[in-house]
Amino acid sequence: MIKKRYNLNWAFQAPEAVLTLSTLKCKKKKYLIFGGHDRNLYLMGEEINIIDEIAFDGWCRCCFTIDIDNDGCEEILAGAGDGSMLVLKFDEEEQRLVGLMHQKVDQKINCCTAGDISENGQMEIIFGGENQKLQIFQNIFAKKPTFVLYYDSWVTSCFIGLLKHPEFKKPFYGLLVGTKKGKLQLIRIIDGDLKIVWERDVSKSINDITIGDVTNDGKNEVVIATDDSYVKILSSTGERIRYIKIYEGRPLSLKIDDIDGDDANEIIIGCADGSLKIYHNQNINSKKLKLKWKTEVSTSIQDISTLRREETGLNHIIFGGYDRAIRDITDFEWGKKEKLKLPKRIEGPKIKPKDLSEYAPKEIEKGVPTNLEDYIQHIFEERNYIFDLSEIYEKLIFNGYSKNEIEEVIKELKEQEIIRHRSVEDNFWVFEAKEIHEKVEAPIKEEIEVKAKQPQKMQVEDVITEPGEEKELKPEVDVERELTPTREKKTIKSISQLIIDFIREKGLVRTQEELIEFITKNGFSEDVVKEEIDLLNAQGIIDYSSSSPRGWSLISKEPENLQEKLEKKEKRQESIRKKIFEYLEEHEPVSSKSDLITNVSEEKFDEDEVEFQIDTLNNENKITYSRSKPQGWRISK
Repeated sequence: MIKKRYNLNWAFQAPEAVLTLSTLKCKKKKYLIFGGHDRNLYLMGEEINIIDEIAFDGWCRCCFTIDIDNDGCEEILAGAGDGSMLVLKFDEEEQRLVGLMHQKVDQKINCCTAGDISENGQMEIIFGGENQKLQIFQNIFAKKPTFVLYYDSWVTSCFIGLLKHPEFKKPFYGLLVGTKKGKLQLIRIIDGDLKIVWERDVSKSINDITIGDVTNDGKNEVVIATDDSYVKILSSTGERIRYIKIYEGRPLSLKIDDIDGDDANEIIIGCADGSLKIYHNQNINSKKLKLKWKTEVSTSIQDISTLRREETGLNHIIFGGYDRAIRDITDFEWGKKEKLKLPKRIEGPKIKPKDLSEYAPKEIEKGVPTNLEDYIQHIFEERNYIFDLSEIYEKLIFNGYSKNEIEEVIKELKEQEIIRHRSVEDNFWVFEAKEIHEKVEAPIKEEIEVKAKQPQKMQVEDVITEPGEEKELKPEVDVERELTPTREKKTIKSISQLIIDFIREKGLVRTQEELIEFITKNGFSEDVVKEEIDLLNAQGIIDYSSSSPRGWSLISKEPENLQEKLEKKEKRQESIRKKIFEYLEEHEPVSSKSDLITNVSEEKFDEDEVEFQIDTLNNENKITYSRSKPQGWRISK
């Protein structure tokens, strides 16, 4: 007999792949924010309607909500693929999102969080990313970070949560940081000084971190998702409590909350293969977590949030990912289970919030621009007109933008006649904004497909027990890539061969930096080399070992096997490029990259490889995306 495990309440089709989502509370109302590949952050209301959207210069890669100014409405932290670090405010009266803070670094932001880790009444603002740095700002109005931590690989995840550590008398809010090479740190700020409480090496990339009581002992544990297909539960001192093997796919996203109403927390896990798994613990002071139920969608689940509805008491699980769908489900057992008699949970320090109005600049009322085009418009509004466009470069470069980025956007604005000469005689430039944004699609009324091209309903699972010693499946690689304007016009073949030949000659290359340094001497940009290293690693041609001897090596040392793999890879890439051109010839303009990826990949090609070739062809000026109407991807003329 099939037993129902959850209800699907609604599903919403986003314009592009969803990389991040979070709930937002403002007074008595609750909202959802989400963003991803289309470089916008959206605010959704309780009626599943889009209230507002705000544009960024890169993919929206992380978001986090917290009430920073203690006014009853949560602010939004967001990190983008162009290196933008942003804080936004929801103006409830005008029903719009407003920028409060915008700072920029030169590489992608992967994680963002906030909390009073210094216990001084101010919420620290924290961002980490591919520049291998974690930046901690004193508050949202700080012009530069108070602390910058440097790592030997990308910062992939960060989270602030309440912990009770034996070294300290009282529970405290600690900052956890995870990196691509598997470094995990617990950090505190004590009397203005930063202290690393402990550091662990978990050997594989840390995809997500969260904190909560999952052993039902009243204390909180650290829970991390790692790239070796484990969810690892650690104590507040960083010691192993329980490792859960995820057999079907790598865990990418985590959430801890009570989703069935028994007062005990469950661990919600989103995986690279599209599976959503719920683990629960029905015992007091126990590490016996078991799989409660699971479901599956067609592609990877990138982020998970929960939202409790006061009118029903239900706690909703909301998740989204690469299939562009956001889904809301609830556990079928809510209110039917006997509540567990749990120990009293630890409580955090009670600190009076500090008034931040003295730090706020006067211009904050107008809002801070969140993208380069808005910055340019803002400069024109301040001056009305500009005689020489080079006048705006200095200010934009100061704000973190490169000259190439500025030139590209100005060129596009000229082509769209948004920036233009008022007259030949006057010889000055003006900015005349045009509304070109289109509204987001309406919510999907029916349930969305699981694992097929045509719409199907989400699967209802039978009662599932914890997996036994099954044969481990090799997880599919889910490498994310983003458009890199500076990519060189070189063939993938030559980069691949250079990397393989260099590793074969050296036997073992100690660091990625050494590998990049050699390849860039042959005329390739650093971004292109990094992407090709990731691709070769994902395809099982090269690998990095963090155990002794550490370094990059060839997985197969037989030249014939490598050459055969390389030749197959090159043929596949040529087939993908051919398919892209054929599809664009027949269907251009294609409105979004996600549509182009989906239709080109079908069941034959890997979506990551298709996306990589789209970006490569775009930077070779063989295909292009036009923002002017009709918007979309087309073959360059």
